[in-house]
Parts: sequence; C-alpha cells; structure tokens
Amino acid sequence: MTEPTPHALHLSELAPPRGNALTHGAFSDSLVSPRARELAEQTLGAHLHLDAAKDGPAIARYCTLLARIERVNCWLADQPDDVFSDPEMGTVHAAHERLDRWNRQAEAAEHRLAIDPYTRSKLGLVQAAAFDLARAMSDAGEEHDG
Repeated sequence: MTEPTPHALHLSELAPPRGNALTHGAFSDSLVSPRARELAEQTLGAHLHLDAAKDGPAIARYCTLLARIERVNCWLADQPDDVFSDPEMGTVHAAHERLDRWNRQAEAAEHRLAIDPYTRSKLGLVQAAAFDLARAMSDAGEEHDG
C-alpha cells in the first residue's frame, strides 16, 4: 500500500508575511472584502444596465480592485511622505507600483462593464440611435395605418 503524498507546500506557507500587506492591508481579504461588497452594491445601484447575476463576478473583481486602491491611497496619505519611503535615497514606496497596476486594471474593468464615461457615452449614442429608429418605424407604421 502506498502512503498518501503530503500536500505540496505553497510559497505562502514558506515565506514570512509581506511587510506591505501588514501596513496598508490591501492584500487582507478580511479588510478588503467588506468594502468591496459595499462598492459592488453602489456600482449595481448606479449602473442600471448591470445585472447582478450575469455581471456579478466582473463587478466583484472590479470592486475588489477599488477597495485595494482605496486602502493603499489612505495608507499613503498617512505617511510622512506619500511618494518616498526614503526621501534621502529617493526610494519610492513599493505600493506605488502595485497601485499603478491596480488603477490600470480598474480602468479596463470600467470599460468592459460599460461604466466609464466614454463607454457610457458610446452606449447612450447607440441607444439613442435605436430609439430614433424605433420611433421612425412607429411613425411610418401609423402613417400607413392612418
């Protein structure tokens, strides 16, 4: 009989906790998830074209990004220098790189969810054109019937 293979160790089990996770909390599910849920409710309420069942996973990912961005921005605002962790050496806070990546991901998610101003505008123009076409067809039908 073969002995059960022990589970492979994950890097997270070997590595010590990351310092940035302990400071700004953007990697902590217990800190990020409640705020992400609040943001998801607000996003669904503000954008009526979104459907919780169909768009839920994308909204959850987007709102998790927003919650993380919010935590890092608040943490940076509380620092003596919000850009440099060591001003004399010119060392930028490591969180800025991650923050930049999350901002780009959030911007892309806004576009995919059609909640950014440009995409909403395009969507509105398409809806307006469809409404005008439907009105024209309706008017033409009334003229034909009348």
